[in-house]
Amino acid sequence: MNQFSTERQNKNETVARALALLSLYRKRPEYGVRELARELDMSVAVAQRIVNALCEYRFLIQLKTSRRYILGPACLELAFGFKSQDNFTRICVDHMERLRDQTEESVALHTYRGGLRLCVLESESRQPIRHAMRAGLSFPITNGASDVIIRASVDDEELALIESRLGAAESAAPRPTVEDFKAYAERGWTTSDGARSPGGIAVATRVTHSDAIYVLSVIGPRERMLATGIEKLAKQVMAAAYSLQTALEPYQATL
Repeated sequence: MNQFSTERQNKNETVARALALLSLYRKRPEYGVRELARELDMSVAVAQRIVNALCEYRFLIQLKTSRRYILGPACLELAFGFKSQDNFTRICVDHMERLRDQTEESVALHTYRGGLRLCVLESESRQPIRHAMRAGLSFPITNGASDVIIRASVDDEELALIESRLGAAESAAPRPTVEDFKAYAERGWTTSDGARSPGGIAVATRVTHSDAIYVLSVIGPRERMLATGIEKLAKQVMAAAYSLQTALEPYQATL
């Protein structure tokens, strides 16, 4: 292998490692360098060089207090660029923002991926006190409103994968009851109180699409959600989900 080929291979490996590092942020919002090195099976020195380069281009930023790293503004700029060119995502965002403004609560779109629930998009409430899901993060599938819908939508093989993802450490994690599944089957929507976010109530329903399982949910502080009325919120979420799935029907899923 000549010098040019070796240099090109080294650059390709560095790019691959940088992309793998950024992909870790689907799991958690922040990492230390040693954690990144351990996750990617590389030395701390190599991880630090990659992190420094990503910080230089604003894909990562370092928190002053903990010295850990979170995603930077360049990631958001890429996301905005993707949304502007992708009809599927643009339609989802438009409908979610409309529902957010209607309910005045945070709206999230979840999908099922590899035994986990992934928040793919979020339109966060403008209220000073609000609940958020953090788009890009994955969650174990326990007994939340969206979890009930996902469990009801997958086959036995995927249910086994969901349970294996919970792992022995979370063997005592709450699961949906028979009554939860029965209520969802009868109403077409689910609700949960404090399942994922303490003090928060979620209302969710499925967005039917041929390519993937999607769940649309509204989440907000318990007192405000109860004051608005769960039945009223459920009707708003159901109407938004039906409108969204109708608009998405011609498009291939990109989320």
